[in-house]
Amino acid sequence: MAGNKLNELQLNDLNRDGFLILPELFSENEIEILNEKMPHLWAQDTEANIREKNSGEIRMAMALHQRDEQFSKLVYHSKLINPAYQIRPEPLYVQQVKVNNKTPFSDDVWQWHRDFGNHNVNDGIRRPLALNIHVYLDDVNQFNGPICFIPGSHLTENREVASHEMFFDDQTTSYAVWAVDEAVIGNQVNKAQKLNPDHGIVAAMGKKGTALIFFDTTIHCSPANFSPWKRSVFSMILNPVSNAYGNTDRPDYLHHKDLTPVEPLGGDLLNI
Repeated sequence: MAGNKLNELQLNDLNRDGFLILPELFSENEIEILNEKMPHLWAQDTEANIREKNSGEIRMAMALHQRDEQFSKLVYHSKLINPAYQIRPEPLYVQQVKVNNKTPFSDDVWQWHRDFGNHNVNDGIRRPLALNIHVYLDDVNQFNGPICFIPGSHLTENREVASHEMFFDDQTTSYAVWAVDEAVIGNQVNKAQKLNPDHGIVAAMGKKGTALIFFDTTIHCSPANFSPWKRSVFSMILNPVSNAYGNTDRPDYLHHKDLTPVEPLGGDLLNI
């Protein structure tokens, strides 16, 4: 990645697999600044902090760019915004910002799902054009609940998600999602293995500071964190203004209503 833009190989990998890992895009010092903010944000008494079903620990801290200046700088950083505009060359707005947290030995999971299923049903998003952009605040390994992808699972017919592929799951975890059933997962994994036998499912691991981009229709999940290491991941969703929400039933921290197009900022998180 040069000049805060993806190269041709990276763009090809993203379009083929539906996700792209960018190792150590931010420095450890930059990430440490963000981690220093988290205890205060976890402690805030707000409905934008969503807790795990069993332990009561913070599962997601939402709308962080509205709650903290440093996270606002991260949201608009050119290392994230420039690649987004390469992929979606039209005005983009900030649909959602959060940190997903998995405490040590947490049994909460994210079921297999496509983000578009939730965006379409919950927010009236018409087309699967949103981009999910992550930054790892901790080292992510095979033990502490990595995000797992099925390569190529974004390439559904017409890039749409068929209604029969989803079911509403409000029982598994504290956060209800439109999940994808096991038969679909099996078919998609078999399809991926035909192209690459060793990559039916890929765990997106990396050092803190690593970034991750994936499409709205890429099937993914994350297992429980059965390790003694925490796993926190910053997540931002950018969506074309032309594809904005069709309903406003959910609170702003779950889907932001400000359609102002994002503009990239340069520099680093230490002194941006």
